[in-house]
Amino acid sequence: MSIFNGFSNGDYSYQMANATIFFLIAIVIALLQLRATHGKATF
Repeated sequence: MSIFNGFSNGDYSYQMANATIFFLIAIVIALLQLRATHGKATF
């Protein structure tokens, strides 16, 4: 939520950096989950 609040306050560069870091962390977590569950049935 702080990213959206920062955009409304006009602090675009700092919040874009926050959004980029958050996106990269989400990608790393997703890749770790895919690697951990590769080849396993989920049902």
